[in-house]
Amino acid sequence: MRRTLGHLPLLVTLICIAALIAYGPISQPADYHAFADDRAFLGIPHASDVSSNLGFALVGLWGLLWLWPRRRHPGIARGWPGSPCSWSAWC
Repeated sequence: MRRTLGHLPLLVTLICIAALIAYGPISQPADYHAFADDRAFLGIPHASDVSSNLGFALVGLWGLLWLWPRRRHPGIARGWPGSPCSWSAWC
């Protein structure tokens, strides 16, 4: 049973790939790039749409700065990319 469950993600992925191949290309609507705000500010086209992502970037940066000093903590080390604990079973 455990062995079968281990292959489940691969099976689901292969089924999804086969379904996408069978369905064919998915076309975009003609107005896909007609964003809500088309004004430019400081040379940035669609400035309001682009700057609305600044909050997400700031929260991500805050999280990175908060976690960086704690990256050696055993609860965090296994998930930190590039750390020996992310690929080793001995941490």
